[in-house]
Amino acid sequence: MPTIREINQTLANKLYEEAQRDPLSPYAGKKVGFANGQIVVVADAWRDVTNALNKIEPVAANTFCIDMAQDYKTVQEIWEVCVASLQRNRFTYGNFGNAGEFALEC
Repeated sequence: MPTIREINQTLANKLYEEAQRDPLSPYAGKKVGFANGQIVVVADAWRDVTNALNKIEPVAANTFCIDMAQDYKTVQEIWEVCVASLQRNRFTYGNFGNAGEFALEC
């Protein structure tokens, strides 16, 4: 039986593909929040998504959010400055099973 996280991610994948194919989709260009396998918020700002998710589901592990305007199929390079060093970190976004599961450390 799939976990809540897997259900949220599967739904996000489907909606993302729809939003990429159809610019008239109600999700195209939006930020979408999921809780317990359901779409619970569609907004233009992350603050609105996180506020809604916090009110609806206090257990963060049961939530998921995605920016439908982003290209998750290409490599994204993230640069960070840590004290006196410059580090180059590269993360590949693809299957949402791994998206967001990284930490930047200095």
